Amino acid sequence: MTHLRTYLLVLSIISLLISTTSAQQADTAKLPDTSAGKLGADLDTVARKAAETGFSGAVLVAKGGKILLHKGYGLANKERQIPVKSDTVFAIGSIAKMFTAAAIYKLEQQGKLSVNDTLPKFFDQVPLDKTGITLYQLIKHTSGLQEYHGTKGDFEEMIKEQAVKEILGQQLRFEPGKQEAYSNPGYTLLAAVVEKVTGQPFQAFMQKQIFEPAGMSNTGFWGNRRWHADKVARGYNDQVMKENSPLTWPEPSWAILGAGGLGSTVEDLYKWSLKKKGTEIFSEETKRKYFPVRPIDGIAGGTMYGFFATYAEYPNDEAVVIVFNNAGPPPRRVMELQSNLARLITHVPMPAGGERNTGMAQPSNAVKIGEGAKWPDTPVGRVAAAYFKAFNSGEQAMKEFFLTNLSNAALAARPVEPRLDFYRQVKSGMSSLEANSIVATGAHKLTVSATAKNGATPELRFEMDEAEPQKLRLFQIELK
Repeated sequence: MTHLRTYLLVLSIISLLISTTSAQQADTAKLPDTSAGKLGADLDTVARKAAETGFSGAVLVAKGGKILLHKGYGLANKERQIPVKSDTVFAIGSIAKMFTAAAIYKLEQQGKLSVNDTLPKFFDQVPLDKTGITLYQLIKHTSGLQEYHGTKGDFEEMIKEQAVKEILGQQLRFEPGKQEAYSNPGYTLLAAVVEKVTGQPFQAFMQKQIFEPAGMSNTGFWGNRRWHADKVARGYNDQVMKENSPLTWPEPSWAILGAGGLGSTVEDLYKWSLKKKGTEIFSEETKRKYFPVRPIDGIAGGTMYGFFATYAEYPNDEAVVIVFNNAGPPPRRVMELQSNLARLITHVPMPAGGERNTGMAQPSNAVKIGEGAKWPDTPVGRVAAAYFKAFNSGEQAMKEFFLTNLSNAALAARPVEPRLDFYRQVKSGMSSLEANSIVATGAHKLTVSATAKNGATPELRFEMDEAEPQKLRLFQIELK
């Protein structure tokens, strides 16, 4: 069974930069392939190195309203030897959720609903345990709904009524509002709410109210006939559906609508980052209410068909980094590329939390503690031991670990939700971890070699925060 896979990169489902910069007036006409100045050349070098090890995709990096890098790497279609270009369309997975949430905020702005409205306002015969679920809880993944509602994957045929019945009939994972757990069905319900409130098909509303005002002329749902075959990438993975292209995939059904089913370009997402700072889409009140400025905001999404995409904004640096991928490295390597690009243009620390820091040198005084993983009786040793216990215990224990053991700086750079999302991915494959050996790489650092139940041998690195000596500043896990 193939399902939409979700990889949240950072804090929010939707993000907004500060409301007034010179970038706000940037031209949204067709953007040429770009590599601007020395910084652009440095960024291009980072992307080219990734391409040398298998990365294939498109990259856009901008700062202060100026595009520094906007290029394609590798092949969009290997069979026909068509290169990726800056305007190539890719499947963008769960980045679609960012736009579904935007639709709800737009409708509230128009006075047609409130994010505090509950499900019975929009759906009949809502089960008692779900009558208190609000739209805001659906957006924030705190509704308690299940992770999926289909049983046959992304391309399952499903009408809206069937999807709503299936979702409302599922058992809740927890009492609404009490916990947080990623839910695709919540976003499918939000799409159904858009149709209920507007009387329009969800796709039509998104086109007229979201994509067109943002100038996103190359963004649309799978099977979009406006796309040209030479401009749409194919995904390369073991999983195949038709030609493995969002152009040839069937239009998304209600098994995925609202949660995925979109194709776009790096250029269009950059246009979105510019336009949503103005007033064409959101009022100043809406922006203040739902999009507070944070050091980093963004989202990532992928499918099991070879595509993966990341979109990150760095408001304090007026920077945007967008990376799309259709072949080659796994999602963690794409996120690593995104982080490496961001390091060149931002002041935001980039803890990996699933990405590999290739520049981390091992101190010359590293001491191997020994086989059997006898944890040192130090703050970092105790935290590392607690991590392994939490990993094997489950999601709630891991959430408590993050809340208890991460420093304020670590949480600001990468909050709990995306860390939990990565944990779910790793946990589903590894099941459990056992520490094999520990290397002290400094007074406040440990590197732990481990073995997973599935035979994988990950390496984990822990580093405490000097400002908060009992808390972790940096945690990394490299999957080998």
